[in-house]
Amino acid sequence: MEIQISTLELWTHIGVPMEERVCEQRIFVSARITCKETASQSDAITETIDYTEVIDAIKACSTLERKTLEKFAADIADAILAFDRVEHVEVSLTKHILPGTKGITITLSRSS
Repeated sequence: MEIQISTLELWTHIGVPMEERVCEQRIFVSARITCKETASQSDAITETIDYTEVIDAIKACSTLERKTLEKFAADIADAILAFDRVEHVEVSLTKHILPGTKGITITLSRSS
C-alpha cells in the first residue's frame, strides 16, 4: 500500500550562507510511503500508519537549522522510516528561492 502526503507547507531555517538561514523559508514537502498494511480488511489504525503522527514527525524535523535540502530530506526520510509499518519512502522537497524558477525540487528515496 502507498500513502502520499502532498505538498505539506513547512517553515525552517535553511540555506548555505548564514544570511539565508537568518529568516525561516517556506519549504513544501511531499512523501510517498510504502507500508505493510492490512487496514483495508480490518479497518484498524493499528494495521496501517497514523497520518497525523507521520506529519507531526515531519514537522518536528523543521525545527532544526540546516544548510542543504538534501540533509533535510534525509532527516525526514529517517523520521518516516522509524514507523514500524513503513517499508520505503520517497521524499521530495521544493524550495522557492532562485529568481526565474517556480522552485528547486530534490527527491530522495530510502528503504527500511
